[in-house]
Amino acid sequence: MKNSLRIIYLSNERLPAKMACTIQQVAMCEAFAKTGADVQLVYPKYHDQPAASAQHIYDFYGVTTTFKMKQIFSFLSLSKPISDGSQHIKIPYVGGISILVSSAIYALTLFARDQLGSSTVIYSRNVNAAYVFLKLKRCFFPQSKIFFEVHALDQQQPRHLFYKILRESDGLICITNALKEALLKVHRSPKTIFIAPDGVKGSVLNVSSHSPKSARQRLNIVADKIVMYTGQIVPGKGADVFIEAAAFFNINVTFYLVGGEGVHWQAIRQKVMDKKLKNVQLTGFVPPAQVTHYQAAADVLVLPPTADHVISPYTSPLKLFEYMAARRPIVASNLPVLGEILTDRHNALLFQERDAADLAAKIQLLLENGDLADFLAANAWRTVQNFSWEKRAERIVDFMMRTSV
Repeated sequence: MKNSLRIIYLSNERLPAKMACTIQQVAMCEAFAKTGADVQLVYPKYHDQPAASAQHIYDFYGVTTTFKMKQIFSFLSLSKPISDGSQHIKIPYVGGISILVSSAIYALTLFARDQLGSSTVIYSRNVNAAYVFLKLKRCFFPQSKIFFEVHALDQQQPRHLFYKILRESDGLICITNALKEALLKVHRSPKTIFIAPDGVKGSVLNVSSHSPKSARQRLNIVADKIVMYTGQIVPGKGADVFIEAAAFFNINVTFYLVGGEGVHWQAIRQKVMDKKLKNVQLTGFVPPAQVTHYQAAADVLVLPPTADHVISPYTSPLKLFEYMAARRPIVASNLPVLGEILTDRHNALLFQERDAADLAAKIQLLLENGDLADFLAANAWRTVQNFSWEKRAERIVDFMMRTSV
């Protein structure tokens, strides 16, 4: 597939970093480039982070060098501390203002070089940078288009800028139908809102599934049965519910919590120690490129997000699609938004969110019923074929080109 688009993807994140949002943004830049677009990922300099070469970033995320990267100046280190849960000195506004200034300089530089033509798309999840381009567009490059990807509503800051972007950008990409319904209340036309759930790397879908035995040998894991959670350990993800479910099992069923760092990880670790859970293993942070090996080692994969977090009504977790691609049975919270992808007893078992006993019962059912486990895993794998990053990028590019006409 070939198109004439030039996509400038504006990020606000440290690169490389361990957050799921950076994995998603880098993966989408690679996927956009695979559609034939000329893609540049623009990201800020954090002065509390060592400089990383472009090649190191490509390697960290396990992506190909099909897109370019550009780092711009910022003071974000002063007002956006490392998100590991630890305490840092934070100076309000300084970082956001620096992004406004550096984005304006970058935008005007592109304009002066005649690089913001009708085939140029500004694409972002970052409020400050997108707002600058939106305002400058009116006077300097009205022929360019600005598309904003929305992952949540109430926690987006600054809110007054965020809602201006929602109303004035050329189009919105949202990750769930629930989010689209909320965006329609912002008086957007349905024709300018496109639903694109998150996804998984296409190459993962094309690789034959490793048996749990071979994956465990690769990771030097010795266990009878393994129940696994992979991802961040922060409020709303349900890691505490996962740990509580482990208490219902003996040492023959090992619960692996793969990922996490900082104070939230320490709190979970302390909880495991306090409960004297001998069947729980915490790995700490694992590089994104290695997570699939852990998922392949599992007998059951657990997705336990809770309803009490601000993004819970709209979430589209990356690990959901990774789990489905792993060809392992999934037990997930019965959040309505997850029901957009998962159907109980068809491609997953759903449990009552925050109910550790119900989670444990569903896990036990899968460990005892191999036919059901295989049935759910096979259906999940068939479902996820439609959710590769590459297919997501193709659909978004098609939407942007149709909207730009």
